[in-house]
Amino acid sequence: MSNIESLHHMKDSTIAYFGVPGSFGHLMAVRHFGKDNIFVGTQNQEEVFKCMDRGDAQYGVVTLENNWVGPLRENFDHILAHKVFIVGDEYFIAPHHLIGVKVKSKTIEERIAMVRKVLSHPKSLEQCSTFLAAHPFMEPTVFSDTGRSAQYVADMGDPSIAAIATREAAHIYNLDILCENVHSSSYNITRYGFIGREEYFDPEANKGSIIATVEHKPGQLFRLLEVLARDDCNVTWIEQRLLGEDLLNCLIFVDFEFPGYAKIDYNKTFEDLRSVVKDLRVLGVYRSVQPGTLH
Repeated sequence: MSNIESLHHMKDSTIAYFGVPGSFGHLMAVRHFGKDNIFVGTQNQEEVFKCMDRGDAQYGVVTLENNWVGPLRENFDHILAHKVFIVGDEYFIAPHHLIGVKVKSKTIEERIAMVRKVLSHPKSLEQCSTFLAAHPFMEPTVFSDTGRSAQYVADMGDPSIAAIATREAAHIYNLDILCENVHSSSYNITRYGFIGREEYFDPEANKGSIIATVEHKPGQLFRLLEVLARDDCNVTWIEQRLLGEDLLNCLIFVDFEFPGYAKIDYNKTFEDLRSVVKDLRVLGVYRSVQPGTLH
């Protein structure tokens, strides 16, 4: 287990993220690990994990869930399939903006009326469904990620094509913000996970994540939760699924908050959990940062 004091002050490490500069993944990577590192954008979320498998990156940034569209289950599957650890997570209120090319002698209202296609990542389009429904002349068009959608709009130079992306993307690709905060919920929170190739000790750890294998029969989930309740751990997310073609056992993913690092021996908690499940994989003990705001 790594015994570094903080991941926030690293230098010269390679961080993989999904997207290009200006995407949410890029902004979160810089925000969490610090700007004095090497940031490598990937074509999709799975490639972040493959990049780490190859040794091309020490850490990665992936999306875990959003309060508007729910968990990104494919990334939990990738965590299950790859030898990685969760070394931190952050919940962020991530504003989405409608951005487009600069057009002289047109008002913002006129430029919005010119838009016929809106490009963005499918999850971002979902999170902005209310705005898009109110503008039926705009066709939602799936793109690989928010940053690349902004990049494409800039490359095309066509005022009929806009993107839903970040303020930073508008700045990087010299685009204008046509309409701010187009997300459907004013409390639009996305959880980003920071993953590493090695376990990482954070002296301010307040959260743990596990995958437990249990028999598919009554009482097994209760026994697991009973251990966590006894140690005053607060479950923040739980999901159960069958173990492939094995219908006799199932996997349970659990995230839980510790009452305070100094107040609990989490190794004892894991020992107690192992006594009531068939197998336990500890994904990480880490610091979770509560909602802040991205631009």
